[in-house]
Order: sequence, then C-alpha cells, then structure tokens
Amino acid sequence: MDPRQPYLNAVRTYQFIKKDLLWSIAGIVVVFALFDIASNFFNIGFDETDNYESNVRSNIALRIDHGTGCHYLESSQGHLVKRLTPDGSHLCTSSQ
Repeated sequence: MDPRQPYLNAVRTYQFIKKDLLWSIAGIVVVFALFDIASNFFNIGFDETDNYESNVRSNIALRIDHGTGCHYLESSQGHLVKRLTPDGSHLCTSSQ
C-alpha cells in the first residue's frame, strides 16, 4: 500500500466536497436572485405608501405600542415618528 494513499483520499474528498459546496452556494444565490426579481416585478410586499409605477418602496413600517395602543411610523434607519390623526393629535387606539 502506498503511504500517500490516505493523503490522496483526503485530497479527493476535499475536492469533491468543495465542488458540491460551490454548486450549493451558487444554487442558493440564484434562487434568492429569482425571488427578488419576481417580488419586484409582481410588487410583492408593496403597500399603499410605495410607488408602484417607478417600483420604489417607501421602507416605512407601522409600529403599534401594545401597552398604550399608540401608533408610530418607523423609517428604514429606525427613526420613529408619531402617527397623527387628521386633526393633528397622536393616533392611539385602545390597548385591548
């Protein structure tokens, strides 16, 4: 038996695993890219604050304080702003 045989077997196994791993990563990247393209094409995840014609999202999220029932708007940077009623007061619903 060749003394290099265990080393050669390990090298072949590594090359086989490396090839499979690269194909798996490439497949995952392609799936995410296709999902991103499809979600933008079909406006999946868009709401009434987004611009459908130019395919631009507002990145504004509604947050409701479950203790007080008060509504806040959160920007994509994490800033919170009170959600106001038409008369200018803070929009708060019952907490129950």
